[in-house]
Amino acid sequence: MNDEIVSLTLSQFGLALRRLVSEAQLSAWVVAEIHSISISQHCYIECIENSPETGKPIAKMRFNIWASNARAILSRFEAETGQQLKAGMKIMAFVTATYSECYGMSATVSAINSEFTLGDLELQRRATIERLMADGIFDINKSLELPTAIERVAVISSETAAGYGDFCNQIANNPYGLHFDITLYPALVQGNDAPASIIAALDAIASQEELPDVVVIIRGGGSRSDLLCFDDYELCANVAQFPLPVIAGIGHERDTSVCDMVAHTRVKTPTAAAEFLVSHNYDLLCHIEELIVKARNAAQDRIGRELNGISQRMMMLRMASSRIVDAKMSAIQERRLRLKNYVESYLVAEQQRIESLRKMSVALNPTDTFNRGFTMTFAEGRRITKASDVKSGDELTTYTSDGEIHSVVI
Repeated sequence: MNDEIVSLTLSQFGLALRRLVSEAQLSAWVVAEIHSISISQHCYIECIENSPETGKPIAKMRFNIWASNARAILSRFEAETGQQLKAGMKIMAFVTATYSECYGMSATVSAINSEFTLGDLELQRRATIERLMADGIFDINKSLELPTAIERVAVISSETAAGYGDFCNQIANNPYGLHFDITLYPALVQGNDAPASIIAALDAIASQEELPDVVVIIRGGGSRSDLLCFDDYELCANVAQFPLPVIAGIGHERDTSVCDMVAHTRVKTPTAAAEFLVSHNYDLLCHIEELIVKARNAAQDRIGRELNGISQRMMMLRMASSRIVDAKMSAIQERRLRLKNYVESYLVAEQQRIESLRKMSVALNPTDTFNRGFTMTFAEGRRITKASDVKSGDELTTYTSDGEIHSVVI
């Protein structure tokens, strides 16, 4: 004999299950990762838990926040964390297990622990920092030297971002009239796709044949959740190892992202990034002007010293020249006097010699000799002083006081 099978309809079984779950009053704080989220009047959150060993899901459940509580819970969470619920975020929610014959098992959320989410995000942030330090790349970009003068600037930003406009206006209207060559490399600066987009922009800059002087990453404010992309390890590692100085002007004053930490220079806003560039070049301009003034003063001092030295040397030269001239003039005067005395003595001596010669010439005058009875005889041009000087046949000429006598030796 077959026993009669007792059966329930699906709705009866569902009702029994709902009563069972309700009577169990299962409520607890549950930690889970948001896999997906949908918000209309109600908020539906698909939560997941992955195996730490394999990374594969080991549990999945839908959390519901009904419209009656959704606005209050979500607003409070955003106010306390500065961000909205989104996929990939870990949360701690107080849930009560519920069962619906039509919708199945779910968990109704009545509260979300904001401190847990903040703590988890901080843990992720610290893990990124520790990994960068362990890899030895945290301070690489900071160790680069800024160019002496910054002329070519690569800007990574959303083209429509207000912060980019503020940056360009500040550069264009700087009070010193300094010029910069700005090139925009468009990128997403918030959301899950932002890290890859910014990395692609960095790669595009690094591939340029002529590299810019610096890279500026700007955004222009936003909620803390909007800026979570700047804590991404891959993005921060690329910034830290980039071969050019990176200036981060992401635009949040209260919080410092990891990207801020590894960048060469961190400023608060895009406007401050522009002011930094202007100030850098203006300081260089002031330094150059100071050097010019110092060089001019040094040159003037040197010229003054040289002129003073030249004046002193000229004075000494004039004094030395005067002494030399005086000595030379004295020597000339002395030589002139000696020459005068010598000439006078010479003239007296010559006059005496001439007088003596005159007297001698008078004494030796042939006319006077002839008048005293003397004669002079020449034979063929030879003066005859003795008889042996002639021979027979020689023609002689004898000079007397009043004429010549010609004769022949016999």
